[in-house]
Amino acid sequence: MGRECRFWEIYMVRRGRFPPRLAGLNFKVDLLSSTQTKELDGLITAIAESKKRLPSSVETLDLSGGCMREEPLISLAFAGFFRRGGSGSSDGKLSHLKALILSGCGIDDSLLARWGEVFRAHVCPKMTFLNLSRNRISIAGLSAFFDALRPESLPALMSIPLYGQKGVNGNKQENQFYTAVQKLRNKVRFQQKLPGLKDIVLNGDRLVQ
Repeated sequence: MGRECRFWEIYMVRRGRFPPRLAGLNFKVDLLSSTQTKELDGLITAIAESKKRLPSSVETLDLSGGCMREEPLISLAFAGFFRRGGSGSSDGKLSHLKALILSGCGIDDSLLARWGEVFRAHVCPKMTFLNLSRNRISIAGLSAFFDALRPESLPALMSIPLYGQKGVNGNKQENQFYTAVQKLRNKVRFQQKLPGLKDIVLNGDRLVQ
């Protein structure tokens, strides 16, 4: 069972002084903090500036309820491309992550596209779970996210919770969103991206498989 860590601990990664012999860590945002955006940006920047990847003991990164800006994500993506001369990193900063939780982070289409660039630059071969629920993501943003990925970006990803998006209200809009996500899923399958993806969870426990 993973243990929750305070934000200041991530700076130990930057300095290469992370405590040894730990396993199954769950880094979780402190929802009581009044400076969430600053701390979350600092976390992402620390990962980008570190000379090492997140340690193998960090399996889950839970940023739910936090807020972020584009600049740190741009820096993180650039760090991966720079490391591999523009081709993206097969041993990227996030390569040991199994789950990333971005629920309720106020992510809009622009921020989601930046996350796509991050995964293009930092391959995550072990990630099986990516929670994007309760944000402000439209079909255009989801399409841009998928377009940014490479076939090797998230090969083990199995589930993407996508329910609770602001702006998708009522049965008609939910049905339109469901149909559009189905088309995107078919496109991604044709492009041989996300080969392990089993379901995208929408409102009312509706699944796109």
